[in-house]
Amino acid sequence: MAGSTGVSTHATMQTDPSDLSTIFDNEALIDELMKRDLAERGNGFESDEEGTGYDVKNDLSQAAADSAFDQMINDRVQLEDNVLDDEDNLHMCVGSPDDREPCQLEGASPGWFPPGPKEGWQYKQKIAKKEPHFSAVDNPGGWSSFTFRPQFADRYQTGDYMHHVTAGGAIPVPINEETGKRTIGNWEFFYNGWKQEDPNPNFVRRGASKDTVFPPDRKAQLDGPLLKKMGLTKKRMIDGDVLFFIN
Repeated sequence: MAGSTGVSTHATMQTDPSDLSTIFDNEALIDELMKRDLAERGNGFESDEEGTGYDVKNDLSQAAADSAFDQMINDRVQLEDNVLDDEDNLHMCVGSPDDREPCQLEGASPGWFPPGPKEGWQYKQKIAKKEPHFSAVDNPGGWSSFTFRPQFADRYQTGDYMHHVTAGGAIPVPINEETGKRTIGNWEFFYNGWKQEDPNPNFVRRGASKDTVFPPDRKAQLDGPLLKKMGLTKKRMIDGDVLFFIN
């Protein structure tokens, strides 16, 4: 009968951190990989964590998050309209819908009317954010509640009501209490048409009208004698010498 020697036959396996193949514990392997990643400084180019590439990546991520939020609070109306409408599925409008006034815009094509919301859209006043009713909003251009939107405080529009803005993000100039006009300094702003009150003919295109923007007597013509004096000849015209006047 063989006797016990009293020596343990279980050996402890030693690992070498420099050789990842010797690390068998998953948590230890992850820790070692993280340590190496944090210690890596790169070569200083843009793709390094310390380079501009890292900032670009973060900016793109933030821009994507902002875009997703904007789509959410606007019911993705604009995005869906732009994606779904193309030359293969559009329907040419020949008149205003039953629930819209005919277009009053001078010069607009027959049957054209201002863009509006999709069917079923309704204006919703955010009373909890102190938004006034649309009828009480300063609306100098007579814009619709779909295009003249409320703006709220904070980056994600989570704060209280501040003002309304146009589709381009502009804030209408308020009425100056002293002048009774929408003025800033020496500038006066008009949002619903403007008419020249000064009869000075130098301020208008003489002979022009709404229907005839370029009247015959306003057509330009070349000054032949002056061009010859500057050196223009038939040969230079044929050769295409556009810098003929440079001696």
